[in-house]
Amino acid sequence: DDGVFFDDGYMQLDIGLNYKWQMETSQLELGGGYIFRNEIYDNMYRANIGIYFTKVENAHFFIKANYYQSIGNKNKTEFIATKFPIDNTILNTSFGLNVFFEPYELQLDYTYVPYGKNVWVMNKLNVNFHYFL
Repeated sequence: DDGVFFDDGYMQLDIGLNYKWQMETSQLELGGGYIFRNEIYDNMYRANIGIYFTKVENAHFFIKANYYQSIGNKNKTEFIATKFPIDNTILNTSFGLNVFFEPYELQLDYTYVPYGKNVWVMNKLNVNFHYFL
């Protein structure tokens, strides 16, 4: 079955540019790109915006929005509760906190997807921990 919740995966390559303007206690990030996807998935355009606030060194709060637009019509997705969206226009938003304490980074955020089909499976709480070599 194409696009089931758990499948064998697919390859995705996101090529784009982001630019970040730094101000005294905030930053604005704008970006865009093209996403190459294989198997049954259509390629996509991506646009993003992020606003970052900081009052403490090496820590910031952020609010982000990402817009994805499918290119093509391989699979017109209807609402099916157990499936991820395969080819859709999707808007996802996230807000959270990022703390950097060299060589570690901790990011806590919540992603909410207010627009698209079958997107309830994409709402999630994220915890990321990175170690930089």
